[in-house]
Amino acid sequence: MPVTHVLALVPDAQNLLREYGLHCATCALSTVETLEEGCRGHGMSDEDLGDLLVDLNELFTDQPERTQHVTLTKSGAEALRALLGQDGNRKQDLPAGRQVFAVTIDERGSFCLECVTQGSVDGKVFNCPSVPEVRVVVSPLILRRIGGAVIDVREGRFKLDIPPI
Repeated sequence: MPVTHVLALVPDAQNLLREYGLHCATCALSTVETLEEGCRGHGMSDEDLGDLLVDLNELFTDQPERTQHVTLTKSGAEALRALLGQDGNRKQDLPAGRQVFAVTIDERGSFCLECVTQGSVDGKVFNCPSVPEVRVVVSPLILRRIGGAVIDVREGRFKLDIPPI
């Protein structure tokens, strides 16, 4: 997993990494290097890497529980439907009715929506009751971080509003 993904999924990871002498949040390689590669590049031993992973997993599992739900607003669902071409203007090369949006983490560590084929990702499926044909899939790992979030469109942009814990 790239370092930026770790930082996105575990908000307190940056401080922990600093305690281990790693300044991954400001490193240009954090978008392409895995945590292990970064640690090895800084000369960390297997034991230190193991300790870091234990501490990171503890931070991750100790995060306050979030609701296991994501809300897709009607305006968000309609905008996604237009992107899929289900408004009569097909824009994707995927078979009709087989497209979904998966919440993923991009190279900068930001959450984003990616159009994928249904079944290509595992996770919980959410939709807006008034636009049921548009579905968003969120993996259990990401749901632990963004549970309770609202996907909307405002000022022409998709917004992911993650409630405070």
